[in-house]
Amino acid sequence: MADETPLQLRMKILQIRMDYLSVPDRTRDEEELLLGDLDKTVRRLKEIEMAEAKAEADSLSSIRGAERRTEGRAPASFPVILRLIRADGKSHSNITITRDIAIHGISLVAAFEAKAGEKVALEVGLSATVRLTDVKSEVRWCTPIWTHPGHYLIGLRFLELSPAARKALERFGY
Repeated sequence: MADETPLQLRMKILQIRMDYLSVPDRTRDEEELLLGDLDKTVRRLKEIEMAEAKAEADSLSSIRGAERRTEGRAPASFPVILRLIRADGKSHSNITITRDIAIHGISLVAAFEAKAGEKVALEVGLSATVRLTDVKSEVRWCTPIWTHPGHYLIGLRFLELSPAARKALERFGY
């Protein structure tokens, strides 16, 4: 896996995700093995992306523009289980990866469109042993990913973050 490019790793993540979604009745051991492989692949991608982001930030540090956020966001590729329940009672679930994360919010890729203001529950795997569960969030924005029809980049603001979840994010530097 050390020689894989970010694109190859993203493709592998999508394949694992498709494998996960294609078999609804799997054993817990099979699910843990699949999610473990997803976690390992996402971590490798994160390492590469962090190194690339640092190199880019170093080269552009003098050109940085103002941001609206009060805190920075760190590039992050963590596995996420995303559950959205619409006002009409219809729900959407998606296993995906994050794009970036901060103490107050997260952005991620989803296979469905969301509307600003909709409520979402997240389960975020920060590591093989640390998971944030039932993180209540609100959709702040959603934009289509033109290169991947049917996929959207969604920005979420955390509404309720338990003290343990806040501490975990701070411990990981977010």
